[in-house]
Amino acid sequence: MFNTNPIPLITSTKACIKAVQEIMTFPVVAVDCEGVSLSKEGKLCLIQVATPKKVYLFDVLKGGERLFFDRGLRYLLESNKIVKVMHDCRKDSEALYFQYDVTLRGVWDSQIAYAVLSQLKGFKTPYPIGLNTLLKACSCEENKFKDMVKSAMTAMKNFWEVRPLSRMMIDYAAGDVSNLLRVYSMLNNELQSCGQNYDFNRIIEDFSVEYLEMNIVDKPGDSISSLYGIMIWDHDIGFGPKDDGIFEEYDCFCSSPDTSSSGEPSTPPLSSEKKKRRKRRRRVKRADMLSFEDFPPLHPTLQVSA
Repeated sequence: MFNTNPIPLITSTKACIKAVQEIMTFPVVAVDCEGVSLSKEGKLCLIQVATPKKVYLFDVLKGGERLFFDRGLRYLLESNKIVKVMHDCRKDSEALYFQYDVTLRGVWDSQIAYAVLSQLKGFKTPYPIGLNTLLKACSCEENKFKDMVKSAMTAMKNFWEVRPLSRMMIDYAAGDVSNLLRVYSMLNNELQSCGQNYDFNRIIEDFSVEYLEMNIVDKPGDSISSLYGIMIWDHDIGFGPKDDGIFEEYDCFCSSPDTSSSGEPSTPPLSSEKKKRRKRRRRVKRADMLSFEDFPPLHPTLQVSA
């Protein structure tokens, strides 16, 4: 459980280094970002990090590049030794890369994890689930400020540039990470209970790499997606039907693929039916149009460590 102490708002190099030292004593943390039209061009304003003990808010708008120097945020975000649980890391990754030259590593994306679990449970099209819907599915407290902040951001485009941060802004930012570690524990336990002979963490981490690189690098020729047609979401595009599923194709990726005469792995040709399925993917519902009932519930007796 999180304590009720005031949430630290970090703006100086000294406070940042101290906070990062505390954070990196934990093997798994939750991370999220806020900003104005968060993207390559949009401004990154705030980074939230949660440990099992507390939430930290790094005011990037005020602290700027000095928060990323030395043993600061770069050290944490680029470390492969610390698992960063994030929910839909694409825009966060893009903003960090282009604005502060930070390449996220060690990401475990909960949106991808839930899609993997959905396929294991037999759902043909695992939609990109929203954070509050996932929190509800995991019997966690939802971020009660979501609708209010969404309305405020619509009315005021530079909402996250407002300083000082209001209590609502602070509580909203903390709410987006405060239960992600519990979600991580629940999804991990549920995946392992499925009894399949897969390294689920490796699968999720591999897809998370593709996810966070979608808008920042040209995909290499031997990437998972380009070689075996595994689709990860681009807004309203899903993984695809189960008969075009991630596990069958991931098995292909993990085995020795056929190679062309040049020695490079060859890309399997798409059948006409697979092309049709890909077209159908583009007609799936957007995540913000879905309700909780559109998603499978987790096991009701699932036990989660505190």
